[in-house]
Amino acid sequence: MPKTSVSLAFLLACCVVSLFQSGRADDGVELISKAVDAQQNKSAIFSGRGSYDLVITPGGQSEEVIQAKIEEEKAAMEPRLTNSQDRDRILNEEIPRSVRERYTAQKRINGTFQFDYSKPRAEYTKKVLNYGDRPTFPTAVIEKRETSHFKRNRAETALFESGVHLCYVHNTPTATADFRHFGRLRGMTPLFIAAIIEKKGVSAAIDQLNSQADLLRANSSDGKFLEIVETKPFEDGSESFTIESVVNGRVTQRYTVVPSFGYICPFEQIYDPNTGNLTNEYLAGDYVLNERSGIYFPLTYVESEYDPATGNLIEKKEYKFDKESLSFNEPMNPKDFVLDIPEGLRVQDVRDGKNVSYIANSAGSLNLAPDGLDLSKMSWLTKKTEELSQNHSSGVKKEFRLIGRSLQLIGICMVLIGVGLAVKKRRGA
Repeated sequence: MPKTSVSLAFLLACCVVSLFQSGRADDGVELISKAVDAQQNKSAIFSGRGSYDLVITPGGQSEEVIQAKIEEEKAAMEPRLTNSQDRDRILNEEIPRSVRERYTAQKRINGTFQFDYSKPRAEYTKKVLNYGDRPTFPTAVIEKRETSHFKRNRAETALFESGVHLCYVHNTPTATADFRHFGRLRGMTPLFIAAIIEKKGVSAAIDQLNSQADLLRANSSDGKFLEIVETKPFEDGSESFTIESVVNGRVTQRYTVVPSFGYICPFEQIYDPNTGNLTNEYLAGDYVLNERSGIYFPLTYVESEYDPATGNLIEKKEYKFDKESLSFNEPMNPKDFVLDIPEGLRVQDVRDGKNVSYIANSAGSLNLAPDGLDLSKMSWLTKKTEELSQNHSSGVKKEFRLIGRSLQLIGICMVLIGVGLAVKKRRGA
């Protein structure tokens, strides 16, 4: 081979190696597609545990919005309340107070999380939450959620509210933070890309996205679809790439991706395409390498939600994680998701329209293994067969009042910190 050819070949090889090492993609579409693929495969987080502190700051709402939310929650809670004394207090005092606090008071919570999403068609989670105003009365939840094709379906859930001495077993999926996506790509566009990759592969996803980009450019002179708009240093000599989409002159989505850190996404913004207002923002920092798993994870994470019509802040959540507590991608078993039940606790089963009460005659535990929530098979539980009547003792009446009280508190906890009954929240494109 001539000397010149050898030199050119060597130069080309160096360029290719440099390109591979930097993680630079030919364009934003390819970079985003590779990032999504990495998050599902090589850099995927499928299990984890850790502890954190959380500060929730409400953005504030008008009196009209607050009053509407009060009426909405009263309507949802009213069918569950049978005791007239508790009914009046909960509907007319406690719900209005809790809703107003949600939109005015900053909340501080410290908690632990545990999850395993490695099993086919099932997600296992556990969370223990301590609220700033009642740190000695934690709420603990274990849940198995059946899943298919990116949809969450039926759930098996046990919630222990220690403040009212009740364990509540139900089928309703709970809202919970998805820690595997913290500091990584999230939102509808990455989810859409993930669906294509799972079905057809990365190359097919890139081709389909490029077709959409060509269509956008053909119909909009200032349109952009997942284009790299900025490249700048990140850490340890690595580069970060800022990628944007623009429709009708307005930014609709913006991502920062760092390929050499496992395709982390330390910054993301989603905008409303009609108003141009920011709707969601995710900011991650202080990344650390979890050596056992090879996963980079942020020790600080802030997610903010804004009103698309006005651009006003709705809510901001600031997480700070304990580095030493973090563990990812270690094998877990459904039996590892355990709820310890103390002696004397009432366990209320309301699954599938039931309303059956049990009393723990000794300490026991519930877990997410098969039959782990089959209360009828628990020898340490005694089924309560008596019905509430005017002739019951004051002690029995007090127990039922506690159930009403607990349902209200559970509802408040669910709404305030995302641990309770599922609520549909629009999260942008």
